[in-house]
Amino acid sequence: MKKEKLMKKLKSFEEEHIRRLTPHAHLKDYQRIYFPVKNHLYLMFLIEDLIKVSVLALEGMDSCFERQIKEPERSISDVLRHALDLIPIEEQEFIDKTLEVLDKLNNNNKI
Repeated sequence: MKKEKLMKKLKSFEEEHIRRLTPHAHLKDYQRIYFPVKNHLYLMFLIEDLIKVSVLALEGMDSCFERQIKEPERSISDVLRHALDLIPIEEQEFIDKTLEVLDKLNNNNKI
């Protein structure tokens, strides 16, 4: 009975907090990560910004190359914004709550 209650509580934590990583449908032992994009064009701009930032990192902000990167600061800002979207904050809350439940369970078993 207590085990069922514990499992329900952990399942509710999972549903509430696990949003970024989900099991991969076709690859065993792999996870997929999700983050929001507005549409396909937005995704292409994100990929373009990732490439631009990589070029800037390799060649430097002041370097000259045949295809000038316009607004490099905007590209860098967008990439960093997306990096923030990848941080699994909700999942960390799940871990904290799960550890709290397990700690209570462990303390009850010591009595």
